[in-house]
Formats: sequence, C-alpha cells, structure tokens
Amino acid sequence: MTKKEADEKASFLAAFSTESLRRGLDNPQKMTPQFAHEYLSDIKDKRGPNVANRARKHLVAAWNWGYDFIDDFPDKLCPFRKVRPFPVKPQDRYVPPDEDIIKVLNLMTGQDALMVVAFLQTGARKTELFRLTWDDVDLTRRLIKLTDKKARGGGWRERWMSIDEDLAEALARWREERPVKANNVFMQMADHHSGAIQVGDPFKQRRHFMASLCRRAEVKPFGFHALRHWGAARIFKAKGLNEAQMFMGHSRATTTDRYIRSAGLYADKEALATTISTSPVGAAAIATLQKETAPNGAETVTNEQ
Repeated sequence: MTKKEADEKASFLAAFSTESLRRGLDNPQKMTPQFAHEYLSDIKDKRGPNVANRARKHLVAAWNWGYDFIDDFPDKLCPFRKVRPFPVKPQDRYVPPDEDIIKVLNLMTGQDALMVVAFLQTGARKTELFRLTWDDVDLTRRLIKLTDKKARGGGWRERWMSIDEDLAEALARWREERPVKANNVFMQMADHHSGAIQVGDPFKQRRHFMASLCRRAEVKPFGFHALRHWGAARIFKAKGLNEAQMFMGHSRATTTDRYIRSAGLYADKEALATTISTSPVGAAAIATLQKETAPNGAETVTNEQ
C-alpha cells in the first residue's frame, strides 16, 4: 500500500467514524444497509460517484478486517457490500495536440527539457522519473529503469525502457554539468522553505511547473500525465494495444484498454522510442535537447516545491 492510499483510507475511516458516532451508531451491530446507502449517497451528492465508490471500497475492506480479527464482531454481511457501486460517467482523457506540446518544448532548456523529453519517450509516471537515480540509467545501451509499487501486495516492480541517442547524449552532458553530484537524476535547483528543500534534493512534486509553461505558451493547460496519454495514444496508433500496454507499464491489457479502447500486435521496446522521436513533437524534443544544459542556464520555473 502506498502512502497516498494509506492516507486516503485513514481519511475515509475517520470521516465515517465521526458521522456514525454522531448518529449514535457506536457498534458495528447497529450498522444497517439503509445507513450505508444513506451515508454513501451523501458522499456521492457532495463529492461525486468516484469518491463515493472509493469510500465504499475502504469501508468494505475495514469491515472484512474486523470480521477476521476482532472478537465478537457481528457475524453478518457487510452492509456496505449491499450498496451497489454508483455509476460513473466516463470522461475523455485529454491528449494535448502535437502543436501545443511543441510550443511548450520551445520554451524549455536544461534539466526541465531533459525531464519532459524523458516523459515523452518513456511514458513514465511522475513519481517514476522523480525517483530515478543514475543507477537506473544505462547510457551505453540507452535504457532507463522505471520502478513503481504496483505489484501484488504493494511490492516494487521495474521495467526497462529505451530512449533515443539524443536523449542519452543529453543525459550524459547533464550528469557532468549538474550543480550537485547527487545520485538522483533530476533535482531541485533552488532552496525552499527555510532549507527544508535544498539544491540537489529529488523532486517530490512540481505543482505549478507545467501550468506555468502552458500559460506562457498560450495553450490549453496539460500536465505530466497528459504527456503519458499522448505517448500511449501515439504508440497505440502505430503499434497497437500490446505495445501501448508495455509503454505504460500496465500489468493488465484491460487497464491500457481504458486509455485507448482497442487491440494490436507486439513490437520490440526499441521501436517505442523510435516511434516517439520520429514524430513532430519528437523532432522538437531533439532540438530542445541540443540547447545548453549547463546548470547556469535559467530554469523555467524555480519557485516550486
């Protein structure tokens, strides 16, 4: 379980505890399907069906844990299981057009350019690139190892993704020219919060980075995850579902299918980087990588967390 999931679970359970005690339901035996439905429906009305369904999932899990491990826990079906998940209207994922990504790329230099081009070529999640270390980069073979905690039971998974020669060369220059010889590839370029964040620290989040670039480029706002959508859409159109699944690092094709809704054939990993780099955005990315990458180049955004 990730910290984000643990925090979400704790938040839902705390809210549920407060509301159930307010209603005088101080024992699981008093919980009824009617109360469960009213409670979850109230969440749906105030915060939407997605949030209500997540609350239902966590409350069912908590009930099952109590049934397994707490003495004298009620021997009855969890009342929250009797509430059907609320229907969710699917929303289209925004995929920025090539011309908008190119406008943003044209504003970038240095480490910022490296990071965004790495997003485009590998389809990485934000946290995967933020935690990237030089031990995860094989510049000779032009491979980057991405890691996530999406294995069964919350364990670590890894996958190696190909990058093209231009990105590999730019990363090699950055490794020599970066201001702090830290093991993390991407780093804070300024101190923040009275020294809590220092030059050389890995990023935890970059809340306003892409939004600021999009405003300057005068394009519809998009974030790091939208670059992942763009790469998945391009890989799917060129190579099919299986290759898009590999690009995105999904365990199941059904997960990828929620992004691109179709099927396809297998291709080797090296073809993925080629597909990205030969697109119009890829050409602009290569031009961006050829700019000065020395740390004295002005970073696009410095006042960030």
